[in-house]
Amino acid sequence: MYSIFRRSDLWLPPVLLLCGFLLRAEYLREYAQLLNFDVPAGPDVMEYDLRAREILKGRFFPTVPDIHAPLYPLFLALVYYAGNFSLLPVRILQLLLNFLAWIFLEKLLERQGTGFKTRMIFLACAMFYPVAFFHQAEIISESLLLPFLTAVLWFCELADTEFDLKKRLLRMTGAGCAAGLAAITHPLSLAFAGAIFLYKFLTKARKEALVFLAGLFLVTGPVVLLKSLHYGKLTGIQQNGGFNFWLGNNPDATGGCYLRPGPLWRQLHKNTDAQAAQKGISTDRVWLEKSLRFWVSSPWQGIKLYFKKALLVSSPVELIAGADPAVLIYRTPLVRIGCFLLPVLMFFAICGLINILRTKEKNAVYFFLTGGALYAAQILTVTSGRYRLLMLPALLFFAANGMSSFNWKRHGLIPLLILGAGLFLLPPYMKIGSHEAAGILGEAAIHKGKGREAFKLLSYAREGCFDPARISNQLGMLLERSNDFRGAEKAYQEAAAGDPEPMESYMNLANLYARFPARHAAAEMYYQKALKISSDSPLLRYNYGLFLANTQRPAAAEKELLHALSCDSSYHLAYNQLGIIAVNTNRMDVAEKCFRAAAELDPENPGYKRNLQFVQSRLSGPSAQ
Repeated sequence: MYSIFRRSDLWLPPVLLLCGFLLRAEYLREYAQLLNFDVPAGPDVMEYDLRAREILKGRFFPTVPDIHAPLYPLFLALVYYAGNFSLLPVRILQLLLNFLAWIFLEKLLERQGTGFKTRMIFLACAMFYPVAFFHQAEIISESLLLPFLTAVLWFCELADTEFDLKKRLLRMTGAGCAAGLAAITHPLSLAFAGAIFLYKFLTKARKEALVFLAGLFLVTGPVVLLKSLHYGKLTGIQQNGGFNFWLGNNPDATGGCYLRPGPLWRQLHKNTDAQAAQKGISTDRVWLEKSLRFWVSSPWQGIKLYFKKALLVSSPVELIAGADPAVLIYRTPLVRIGCFLLPVLMFFAICGLINILRTKEKNAVYFFLTGGALYAAQILTVTSGRYRLLMLPALLFFAANGMSSFNWKRHGLIPLLILGAGLFLLPPYMKIGSHEAAGILGEAAIHKGKGREAFKLLSYAREGCFDPARISNQLGMLLERSNDFRGAEKAYQEAAAGDPEPMESYMNLANLYARFPARHAAAEMYYQKALKISSDSPLLRYNYGLFLANTQRPAAAEKELLHALSCDSSYHLAYNQLGIIAVNTNRMDVAEKCFRAAAELDPENPGYKRNLQFVQSRLSGPSAQ
């Protein structure tokens, strides 16, 4: 029995891995109880979901250059296709890919000669730190970055230990390709790619640096070329990079993602689009010019902002960005407990950094490069809890080094005091963003048909949400479904008064009035108002076409429905309605084509199948002879 415990190198790694696997399974079980587990709700998440569905419908390129990099939507589309559009396989696969990445990172440390004790502490931290589970399971591009970073570091290690020059260059090319895959998943990863290139170049391994760069361009180049050819202008990996930079470099910047989607967000983008069109330049360039003017006019304020962001990145809390209000991150008990571990981990990471600098360990160089590059990138742009997924390998490596060299007998009280301080100070932080989270969960409840719960959540969200018009529109739809037409009208009017720019408020009012013949004139007026704001919305064109068909104007209705299809060729609702109009005007051959197109685009819809069968029976019946 004693020999079993002595041979910890045999039993400890699989035990840690089993515990890590079970913890991830427990996280999924806890997450499955929440409204948004199987519903893509919230900013970024909704956008990735829509792009994946567009890809599966044959639209590989969006109508305008996408604000997101292309690889993650493609990955999501493939998993949707294999998993029947369920989010469970997506979340499982993402957690599994990240789980495997940690195994390879531990093996990387073994190749580098890191001691067994430090490696096992590193593996234990990776297996037991649950806050990362939230981001790794979310429907966001950052969830795929850790495997690509691991591949980059693995290829770099293989190259460093290879004596044959050709093989070394080939492996550095592989590292560049992996960095390219990370870049077309999320361009911020170019920060660590740039750090590795500079390190190789400055240490006079210039051939390795150049082939690394070649591998990077081998992946990113075709993406940029194809997008540029498709859109007829130079188009990068993604649009809106200039806006992200401006978000962290302007007089009102707080360091985090202080500006959330809503009226101000839309107005700023509208103004910038107008400026770009007037000057004949890209919107990204306009945002960058605004940031430059801020730095030229207020250099001292900019320097203070950089110091503030430096502190925020190194603060022992998870920073808010994108679709991740803190209260949403910590809704599961497991992740809520894990929140209190980060201050302790960061304390040991500082200890580890000091120890590594003192002992000059060579195997820490790539962790310095990746952790430092992502740290610097967040200081330059905006800080984000999501980006810590790429910083985690460095953080946990330094923490493991700090724990293994820590004098527990003399200083063991310090980590306990830090843990105690976290238990006292962090709970209020975990409640930040409750109104925004309620809005996201309310949307999920609507999708799941839980109207009463959705109404409660959205009513709370409207009290302090960044986008009250959106919430009022959703409340209006809930009231309309429950036949409270006066309440729905009031909610839609509040939405239109609060933010007249989005066409949804006018469209919803028009759809409501279209149900009552006495209000058809008002419906027509609001449809026209909506069309002036968004003339290329397939949903709006479809709804207006439906209204025209119901008011006995089939020719005008067909025109609107065809316009909807020109905006989105996969809009099966428009095909079905065109088929109904064709039946009503006794054009069965046209109706058959329209119903067939609708059924092919949405084969699970029984109504489309019945419509197609009806027309086919008419075409093949005695009257058709």
